[in-house]
Amino acid sequence: MTFFDPTENKPAYSPPPAGSYLLALKSFERRVSKAGNPYIKGRWLGLYLDGSKEKTYTLFMNISIDVEREGARKMLGALCAAMGCNEGFNPEKDLQVQSAMCWRAFFTTITVEEDGQYSNANWGRFKYPDSLTAEEQERVRKWSAYVKKKAQDDGIIITEESEFDEDGGAPSGADDDSDDFPF
Repeated sequence: MTFFDPTENKPAYSPPPAGSYLLALKSFERRVSKAGNPYIKGRWLGLYLDGSKEKTYTLFMNISIDVEREGARKMLGALCAAMGCNEGFNPEKDLQVQSAMCWRAFFTTITVEEDGQYSNANWGRFKYPDSLTAEEQERVRKWSAYVKKKAQDDGIIITEESEFDEDGGAPSGADDDSDDFPF
């Protein structure tokens, strides 16, 4: 039998580069932080737009949905404006979040902070729909359709409503935060 050393065969991880992206939320899971604040654990598909070649990245970035806190409310509002979401929705209802936020592409810059073995991707500036050229609007339309198709192919489109329980926690059977990404 041949000896296998996983440390010699570990793939090298490199974080997505900082820069300009065309980004869309592919899927999400509502969570509650250890401090008791609700947030969306988002899986985003991003098309990296800087450099000579465009490249697709999956980014994991969280969004606070604690609309009682002013900072979270402002950030969620800015994000929704960048996505072209102008309809109110209940962030505690999966179908409403999916309808309002999933597969709505937008242009943004991403900054990346590295800390040892971890890297955190953070929002930079958003480009709002009313400032897009016709070509950019077409790219947004195509990227939105592409990300929705990927979600459909992966079978992750929500078809049933669920919401937090009365105590503000995740629905019964939901995972706790112990397996969260470190950001």
